[in-house]
Amino acid sequence: IEHITSNVNWYKVKENIILTTVQNVWTKGYSLTSVQDIIKKAKAPKGSVYYYFPKGKDEIYIEALDKINCNVKKEFRTISPKLGTLEEYLTAVFDLFISKGRAYKHSGFSLTLLAMETSELSPIIAEKCSDILENWRLLLADGLFDRDLPEEVCNPVSEWLFTSIQGAISAHRIHKDEAFLYNIKASIRFISTATPETLREIFSRSDGDEIVA
Repeated sequence: IEHITSNVNWYKVKENIILTTVQNVWTKGYSLTSVQDIIKKAKAPKGSVYYYFPKGKDEIYIEALDKINCNVKKEFRTISPKLGTLEEYLTAVFDLFISKGRAYKHSGFSLTLLAMETSELSPIIAEKCSDILENWRLLLADGLFDRDLPEEVCNPVSEWLFTSIQGAISAHRIHKDEAFLYNIKASIRFISTATPETLREIFSRSDGDEIVA
């Protein structure tokens, strides 16, 4: 790397590469983003990408997703102590994901679509997205438990609500129709006003439950 430039701030170069990749994830997706695109937009010296990321594009994406995950988890945790009611909490979680989409100037912040795009193109990226989504879902389940939902329904409720949020954001992004987002508001109201007995009846799983694909 000595031949590139001696007076370059290499930490800043690496950060610019990662931040550029984060932005490209939501504006161009995986398949339409090349390493050359990243170098050009990050204004990185030639050779710097492969110095920091010798495994290429997938390695850059992994670090970009780690940054996204870290930032979202940090914001996720700031929601919990500040909001008292269940409806306020769930609305804040939903708004967090919507605000991320706006921050990246896109119609919806969706790792789900990235996971679907890369399921065959790059399984390692798809698996990374899946792991991050599950981690966020568990944070949501913890928030439900903190607001005194019955322990046995926290996981199934969080699975249903988190899947609904991701589906609505993906549909909003594809169809550019905000009606999908309003449906989530209705789901939040349902969870927030349902009695513990109703939630147990709907979401508790029995040993005989089976999903047939």
